[in-house]
Amino acid sequence: MKCAACGHEARGKFCGKCGARIDASPRNEAFPEQRSAVVETEEQEPVEQEPIEQELVGQELVAQDPAEQEPAQQAEQVVQASDQQLMDQREQAPLSPATAANPPAAAPLPANVHSTVMPATANTSLRGWSLSFAAAAALFGMLGAGVAWFFAVLAKRSEFLQDMLYRLLKSSFGISPEQAAFFSGQLADSWRLQMILLSGGRISGSYMTRPSGQEPVAASFSIHFPLLFHLGVLLALAILLGYGSRKLVRRYSRTEMGRLGWVAAFGLTYAIMVTIAISVLHSKPKLAFGSDIYTLDYHAEPAGTFIYAFLVSSIGMAVGIGGWKLLSSTQWGSWVLSFRGFAAVLAGSYALVFALMVIGWSLVGPDRLYNPNLTTMSSVWQMYNKDPASYAVVPNVLLQEQIYSLGGTWEIGGPRSAQLLQADGPLKISEWEGLSAGGPEGSDEVEGTNGSVSDRASRLSSDLRWNWFSFALLLSYLYALTRIRLRSVAVYAISVIGAILVLAASAAYFSVGIRYGEEAAERIGYDGLQSGLAIGLITVIFLTLSFAAQRIFGRLKEGQAHAE
Repeated sequence: MKCAACGHEARGKFCGKCGARIDASPRNEAFPEQRSAVVETEEQEPVEQEPIEQELVGQELVAQDPAEQEPAQQAEQVVQASDQQLMDQREQAPLSPATAANPPAAAPLPANVHSTVMPATANTSLRGWSLSFAAAAALFGMLGAGVAWFFAVLAKRSEFLQDMLYRLLKSSFGISPEQAAFFSGQLADSWRLQMILLSGGRISGSYMTRPSGQEPVAASFSIHFPLLFHLGVLLALAILLGYGSRKLVRRYSRTEMGRLGWVAAFGLTYAIMVTIAISVLHSKPKLAFGSDIYTLDYHAEPAGTFIYAFLVSSIGMAVGIGGWKLLSSTQWGSWVLSFRGFAAVLAGSYALVFALMVIGWSLVGPDRLYNPNLTTMSSVWQMYNKDPASYAVVPNVLLQEQIYSLGGTWEIGGPRSAQLLQADGPLKISEWEGLSAGGPEGSDEVEGTNGSVSDRASRLSSDLRWNWFSFALLLSYLYALTRIRLRSVAVYAISVIGAILVLAASAAYFSVGIRYGEEAAERIGYDGLQSGLAIGLITVIFLTLSFAAQRIFGRLKEGQAHAE
């Protein structure tokens, strides 16, 4: 192969005449005059080096002139000669105790010779990468198990949790009072139940009766009861673990795609671990009345648990690690960081509204707070305000009030759900449409004799339809939207779509779902499609005004800056 610099015919990667790389273009292609001068200078000043008599080529020994040898081959031969000399010295003279403790250092390499030893092999890096996220997932699993154990200890003294379980088993599933009381006591302090609630709150099971001398009868059930409080605890643990794992992740994943793969592998490993753990740890509370045996079997839904665990752990770990290129962008980075202000406004408004609600409840007599027709948050607080477990449902209540203030229609979707909340029957209530019967199964107390809403339901509607905290939450949401930075049409469109999807998905996911036997599923909460349309209308209108205002004020500031 000919050298591109001097045209000399040579083999190997370097030219034996000028020393340039054969397989690379010359560095000074734009200045051929300077390059030719450099070549002439190198020809006039040969490299002084001790003659090397032989070169190993394949299996033959070929004599070669030192001037014709390539620089890379000369450097390699110098290293080999130094190593061979050191090995000969070690073989000829045994090491003394002092020499064995402090072995002689290798001969220094020439200035033009660079070491080719890699700091770590690929297999070692891959093994460290794999073990690091597996260890992080195991630690995260142990933290979650510890939190579940702590919640189970607190639940042993919780009257609120036992009463809710008792009402669910008795009213919604039709279990007799004696059996419902026994099973609620067995489930209230269950570590496994707390792990299921931390993993999304999707529970399936069966209730089996074995009367004496008769065949057993079983009825299946499923309930979806997600708690926003448990989600926040698990997400906070993932963020803290991600913050503590920054150095570990960046050690084995030097690129952003590598870190993203590490986060995904961490979430996948944790999801597999928690799904297997909840499925293996199985318990069946049993109650015996003489020769009659009653069994309650429950377990978590594997698919829902896996998806929930993967999403929560991955998102929390990604937030904790940080350092993503998206945040360094001027346009998208400011948009993402502006969501901190959006979330801070909502969180602060929720805390303020709930504090004012508690103050109002404490100043009003119990007879006005407790509604015998429907279990509300005010009646729950009046009965269980000294029980810490009752405050775990407060975030769910505030989220539902937020969606209600934006036009969502809250509903009790069936008779079993109505019995759970001690309502007269299925119903729907909206801030704009008022109260209406929930369907053909609505009772006369709600629907009225001629299909209209009864007087008793009208009074209930007046109590629930208009509330000061609904307006407060609406105003806080609109103000929080102004905290989002909208620098372009693309950012505006993604903000609108993101707000609608997040709130609509939250409305659907954080609604309680009940199914018993072959009956149709019932819902206590919001329909995702209807809530998404209502929320989308308000969000589009207000974000459009906010986008226009930011564009106008931004141009005015630019004009003032140019004028100055």
